[in-house]
Amino acid sequence: MILVPEHDRDFLIEDLRKANLDASSWYPSLTNFFPKDGDHNSLPQATAFENQVVNLWVNNGVCYWPNSFIKQIHKIYVSYQGNRFSRKN
Repeated sequence: MILVPEHDRDFLIEDLRKANLDASSWYPSLTNFFPKDGDHNSLPQATAFENQVVNLWVNNGVCYWPNSFIKQIHKIYVSYQGNRFSRKN
């Protein structure tokens, strides 16, 4: 799991998937399940965390080639960092 700015998250996930790497953004905040006094925004940090998460799936292929997987993720992430400002608009 990594955290990226909310407005950039979907771009990074798209790039990871284009490289045939499984990634998702599903990480629900506890306030979705346990709202305080009916307020689903009672924990703003938890909501912010939920909106920044990128899950990197670990499966058998990753277990057999961990260094290759890490290098591939790093390459895409560095590329994403360099291109993210041009994607905002």
